[in-house]
Amino acid sequence: MLIQSLAQIKDALPQLSTIKSCAMIGCGYGNIELEFVGSGGCLTNITELAAVEPDADQMAELKPRVAQLLPAVRADFFQETAQSWNSVSLT
Repeated sequence: MLIQSLAQIKDALPQLSTIKSCAMIGCGYGNIELEFVGSGGCLTNITELAAVEPDADQMAELKPRVAQLLPAVRADFFQETAQSWNSVSLT
């Protein structure tokens, strides 16, 4: 439903395009999150990304996807739970 609503979200919240950093918490493979953040999504101008995912297999697949879909974005990956993540300073 989120992916189908991207155009409506972008129209309703144009200020999302000014966001420069984001954290994806429990993002798994990043299927939905990368659609939302990517070039066709709502956060088209991010320069920094933090991805938090405890599952090693999902993290292993997420890393190259982020590099491929968001090549100009500095990405930090944290293989841990949201509860144990000590966050990171994003600008």
